[in-house]
Amino acid sequence: MSRLVILFSGAALALLAAAGFAVFHYGGQYASEKNRADNAERRASSAAAAVTNLQRTVALINTVTEANQHAKNQITQDVQNAARDVHSAIANDECAQRAIPADADSRLRHYAASLGTRTAAPGKPDR
Repeated sequence: MSRLVILFSGAALALLAAAGFAVFHYGGQYASEKNRADNAERRASSAAAAVTNLQRTVALINTVTEANQHAKNQITQDVQNAARDVHSAIANDECAQRAIPADADSRLRHYAASLGTRTAAPGKPDR
């Protein structure tokens, strides 16, 4: 009987050792996989936040672009209306029918071109 007890005790001990090894081995793998999954979750969350920020930025840029286009259209319309008003105001004016001397025309065009390229310093009025 003592042989049988030793044999069962050895088998039980071997099973216990195998179970302990399995717990140790697979427990470490579980922790490693859990860390990997947590890191993947963090990266996915970060990527989702980046995509959301990108979408907001694009929407904001589109809104600003539309507002600028509307303002440009309004300015164009105002300029056209002013040109039409000036044209109708000077239609019957004798002075408006005279040709402008070439020298004066050249100087005025040069001055107009310089107005388009210069900018006023912040807080200081344009000349």
